[in-house]
Amino acid sequence: MITRTFKLCLNAGTGSAPYINVSQYDEGETWLFELYSETGERYIPSTGAIVGVKSDGHGIINTGTVDNEGRVVITETQQMTASAGRAIFELSIDGLTHGTANFIVAVERKPTDDAVMSDSDLSLIQEAVDAAEVIEDLIEGHDPDEVIADAVDAWLDAHPEATTTVQDGAITEAKLNDEVTHGVFEDMTVGTALSVWNDEGVTDSLAYKFRQTGADAVRELDEIVGGTIAWNQLVNTGATSVTVQSGHKYLSKVNSVQTIGASTGSAISINDASADNVFDLTAMFGSTVADAIYAMEQSSAGSGVAYFRSLFPNAYYAYNAGELVSVEGLSAHVTNSANLFDEATAVKYNKFISNQDKWYAISDGSMCVCYYCRPNTTYTVSYGDANVSVFRTGVINTDPATAGNQYPFTQVNITVSAHAFTTEADAVAIVIQINRGIYEAGTSKLQVQIGDTATAFKKYAQHTYPLDSTLTLRGVPKWNNGLYFDGDIYRHDGSVSRRYGTRAYQSGDESLTDAITDGTNTVYKLTTPTAETADPYQQYQICDGKGTAEYVSTTVTPVGHNTFYPVDIVSKVNKLPSDFSTLIAPTEQGFKATRNYTAKQFLIINNQLYRVTANIANGANIVPNTNVQAVTIADILTTLI
Repeated sequence: MITRTFKLCLNAGTGSAPYINVSQYDEGETWLFELYSETGERYIPSTGAIVGVKSDGHGIINTGTVDNEGRVVITETQQMTASAGRAIFELSIDGLTHGTANFIVAVERKPTDDAVMSDSDLSLIQEAVDAAEVIEDLIEGHDPDEVIADAVDAWLDAHPEATTTVQDGAITEAKLNDEVTHGVFEDMTVGTALSVWNDEGVTDSLAYKFRQTGADAVRELDEIVGGTIAWNQLVNTGATSVTVQSGHKYLSKVNSVQTIGASTGSAISINDASADNVFDLTAMFGSTVADAIYAMEQSSAGSGVAYFRSLFPNAYYAYNAGELVSVEGLSAHVTNSANLFDEATAVKYNKFISNQDKWYAISDGSMCVCYYCRPNTTYTVSYGDANVSVFRTGVINTDPATAGNQYPFTQVNITVSAHAFTTEADAVAIVIQINRGIYEAGTSKLQVQIGDTATAFKKYAQHTYPLDSTLTLRGVPKWNNGLYFDGDIYRHDGSVSRRYGTRAYQSGDESLTDAITDGTNTVYKLTTPTAETADPYQQYQICDGKGTAEYVSTTVTPVGHNTFYPVDIVSKVNKLPSDFSTLIAPTEQGFKATRNYTAKQFLIINNQLYRVTANIANGANIVPNTNVQAVTIADILTTLI
């Protein structure tokens, strides 16, 4: 038989997902997986199993072995290849306690697709169901609790790979709340994949540099889209006034007051050339986008300014008469948890925040830590230890490392409670004073998050997905309820579609629909796209609905994309019934009840799983589609979550 060997990263969310190409209904191949850490070190697991979801939504859980060379050995089954399309898998290793990075099995459809009906292949679970049927025969005349406990212990002894998953409180409400819903997103990968293949979720293409993500899930980043703007900031050194071309829309910041207006050709007075800025929006984006931002401001004062600042948040930008700037320097895509504060890297200071809105050196039991923040952003800072007696926050407009004693703060709050505030345009860091002993003991549960509401504590987590930093991706600004780009496309498999080129300016370029110019050079749409190859990136990326995401780029240009956000799996998991006893499925030998059943219970008749839809008394007839409904595992997931 065929044997294939694959290299797989031990850590979820790192590296590119390997593709295993197979034909529909293939079986019998041996797949050998060599596991490596992020640093390239070989890892030898004690046990291994394959876990995943096929393209039709049915699940796979099959045990494998570990050979004498430390490779996980998986035997290809016909159920694994029964459904054509992409299936997402991971290896669960070391007693099902750790999941690897995902990999994709791409099943090519067989021309005569009539061989195997796809179903769930859950070998471990089926063995447990078989054991349950034996247990039922043994219970009569004995203490049921003792019989069940003995039988479960015996089954677990025979299946050590499952022990740490179901014993010792490994699956508990506390564990689920702490890990699945509070920051260890890898555990959600397979469950979320079901909603990916069912196409449940939303798509998003609006350009950004930094923002709050839209869903607690695994994002499917299909494409990174290039864009170009005619970047300009018209206040030069020593300037006392600036004139924007008549008819153009502009944004000015003078004396810290920001305004969006339509130029009549009159000069805009400048108060301080080292701090004031003027942007020609029409030149920067073209008239369609500039007019849309202007309309936002006219409809609701401050909304157009806020949108522009979400893309360009700095308090000050240096003079630039106007030049084409495209997306480049994409070193990585980074996603953070809701909690942005990383205790492991935070710098501690032996200082405190005074009632006079300054800080001083101290030697008592308090201390300060800092979070480098973004300007014009609303944050909430909170803690989770009830013993905290000192909790003060302030915002500083210089690097705390160089700020001397009595350096002034803004946004100071000295109450011992969660603090919400919006940073100013020149903000550099948030300074937090807290009890030293509690913080250093690691129990403070200190949290910094975007938004004005403190939520349940989440551990800090960050996931980095490397991108090809050599690429320059061009495109033209467009508008559809926000800025997006029609541009070059960089796909997760490393393929690049060049849809835009550059040339010297030609008369009339500023009027072209699919072009942008600075008067010297023009980015324009190619008649026929060309193809290139770049470094691939991870397509499925973990994100947190109350956290942030950022494309790291060396230019000021926002980055376009086409992203699919699956349904919010966390909220679905939270809807699972608290009484899991309703999921126990006794077996009946025929369609007459031998016990009482209540609605929402499950039972098995002739190897078919049924959900009870109406109460059934002992001795009553069991009637499909009347008091029971045949279901599949996928149906259960849909019903419960």
